[in-house]
Amino acid sequence: TCVVSILDERAGEGGRYHEEVMCALPSCKMAKDIKDIQHFIRNRKGVEYYL
Repeated sequence: TCVVSILDERAGEGGRYHEEVMCALPSCKMAKDIKDIQHFIRNRKGVEYYL
């Protein structure tokens, strides 16, 4: 299970480096907000994983 976060705003949609960053990454889903990430993690790890 993995979440990759690119925090440089120049890599965001419409940013100067967006296309270069997207081409460097494998095809994958992009999260729009933290709820997307929570949903992704919770669907892959059971509650016992966090205890």
